[in-house]
Amino acid sequence: MAILEVFMNYCTKTLEINFGTLANEIINNVKAKKNLDDRSNIGDFKEFIDLIELNISVLSGKNRANDICNSLRSKAVELTGSQKPQETLMNSDIDREISAFLTKNSLPTEGDIIDYSKYLAMKYGGNAKKVEKEIIEKVKTHVKLSVSRKKPAKK
Repeated sequence: MAILEVFMNYCTKTLEINFGTLANEIINNVKAKKNLDDRSNIGDFKEFIDLIELNISVLSGKNRANDICNSLRSKAVELTGSQKPQETLMNSDIDREISAFLTKNSLPTEGDIIDYSKYLAMKYGGNAKKVEKEIIEKVKTHVKLSVSRKKPAKK
């Protein structure tokens, strides 16, 4: 059985367990926006799953939708395991770029972060919101380290 077929069966069964007969309608709705084929990579699978999460969060709430889609994500990674090292390499490139950005902008504004996350998303083909969150987390860590280094010693 092809990877795509196994993944679609898994998605359908997982959604049927949680939503019954609505599962096929949810899958068809998502397929209309993002259709997967045999050439799809892990990024395409994740985009497909993100659309499923968006659709089912209305029905089940954000936390439950996240739990359901996390199982779909792990199955997608399991099925496309050979493609994971490329993503790891891309993440290290993004991390390197974010570190360079923080070196230039020690305390970036919200606008700077949004613009830079869009730039990285276009350059590496990722989700701008996820990149933005990653930059914000690194800024927080960067600021904490800067503050802790600058504290004078108590006498």
